[in-house]
Amino acid sequence: MESPDGKYLYFTKEKAPGIWKMPVTGGAEVLVLPEFKSELLGYWAVFDDGIYYLRSSANDQSEIDFFSFRTRQNRRIIPMSGNADAWFGGMTVSPDRRWVVF
Repeated sequence: MESPDGKYLYFTKEKAPGIWKMPVTGGAEVLVLPEFKSELLGYWAVFDDGIYYLRSSANDQSEIDFFSFRTRQNRRIIPMSGNADAWFGGMTVSPDRRWVVF
């Protein structure tokens, strides 16, 4: 996924947790969000100030969180009951951030 300013490419790795980034002009990969489970491939969206992503737990609870680039902190946005299907689905956030579809 390309950053809104077009300077970075954000991606996940098949055998490594987290969301990573690298400059589109080339360069080193940097781990941005280590908490992201790589099996939830499509459940994240990049904005200019952070990443919205699905966080799931072992107790059948999920939530959509926001990771702020500025503070490097996570904030819960939406609590959910149950866990998302790791193999089907995805997530998007409307440009005005009023809606999350998953």
